[in-house]
Amino acid sequence: MASRENFFPKNNIINFTKLRFSWGQNGSENIADFAYTSTLSSDLIVYFGDDQVAYYGMQPSRYPNSALKWETSEQLDIGVDMAFLSNRLSLTMDYYNKKTKDWLIEAPALLEIGNTRPYVNGGDVQNTGFEMDLGYKNRFTNGTNLSTSLNLSTNKNKVLSLNAENGQLLGGEGVHGQGDVLRAAEDSPLGYFWGYQTNGIVQNAEEKQKINNGGQRNAKVGDLIFVDANVDSTLDDQDRINLGSPYPKVIIGLNFGIDWKGIDFYMFWYSALGQQVWNANRRDDLKYANFTTEVLNRWHGEGTSYDYPRVTISDPNGNWKKPSDFYIEDADFLRLKTITLGYSLPAGVMKWIRLEKIRIYVTAENLLTFTNYTGMEMEVGGGPLNVGIDHGTYPLSRTFLGGLSISF
Repeated sequence: MASRENFFPKNNIINFTKLRFSWGQNGSENIADFAYTSTLSSDLIVYFGDDQVAYYGMQPSRYPNSALKWETSEQLDIGVDMAFLSNRLSLTMDYYNKKTKDWLIEAPALLEIGNTRPYVNGGDVQNTGFEMDLGYKNRFTNGTNLSTSLNLSTNKNKVLSLNAENGQLLGGEGVHGQGDVLRAAEDSPLGYFWGYQTNGIVQNAEEKQKINNGGQRNAKVGDLIFVDANVDSTLDDQDRINLGSPYPKVIIGLNFGIDWKGIDFYMFWYSALGQQVWNANRRDDLKYANFTTEVLNRWHGEGTSYDYPRVTISDPNGNWKKPSDFYIEDADFLRLKTITLGYSLPAGVMKWIRLEKIRIYVTAENLLTFTNYTGMEMEVGGGPLNVGIDHGTYPLSRTFLGGLSISF
């Protein structure tokens, strides 16, 4: 603890300083029970004979993996705790470097296998980041108590090694028929959006001819222009690139509380910045009555749109089926998660009725959200290879609560 050392200045500006360093390892087997062995399912029914008598049987439901072992996490933390201004102001900062070896994950598998995907040790992953918490609390001479804190965190992940034959793991189905749109590969982030980059919309016959000659042979006027990333005049998986990350670059939280003469007020703001969401609500395999209002801004003549393609029954160009940045949206948001207003009856009243405390309060949750994302919900979760894809996720409910708390 640096503030106890003789060399540390003694004043009311910096009251406390503590440096921290830690390193450790831990193991995890947080997967389904008996996932390492072959399991049987008893829900099989087979009908035999002229009378079609039902016989109950069993069938394999998971492939075994006898080589499966715990994943191991090794983490280094360096931090500092400080207090200022007679301990009214506090600051905590941490840097961490975490390496997870033999990462446990369900292996990608074709649906034709007919069984639950087996767990494998998928590889090694590294997470590095910074966390900070800045707090202030004070009691003023008029009896007002104030407490507030601002916290911030960042995280950057990278795949160090991957146990896969083709050097990649895929997951996260986008729009129906698109296949997997999340990818993990060595020296890349864990689970980034993988697809084609677009470069506007074919506006006229002259542009159409140029695009057709460049390898996009089925493109018509009003279709998306897909970028031939490797310039080989052919559109295939070799042209798919990193389109963004479903993980926020920065997460921010703000707590604010104040009370005065029995009245208390509290609110919590939460923000996530720098992430993208795959907006699968743009799918075209629904009835036209279920399209969003974005379709009103579709291309329907030269110059009418440069980002939303024409709407047709047939789609030979793959405007809707090809996984591309047409489905990618920035999903930064700021949300008022909780706000509470309460009132506690005075101590004199409590003494008269012989109770410890009576408090009346009202609370609202998810009251306000500020975002430019056009889908229903930005916070769409899942595993490392099934996150950030919005298939019409039901939004968080706005909730209002009222209550009475009595302490005896």
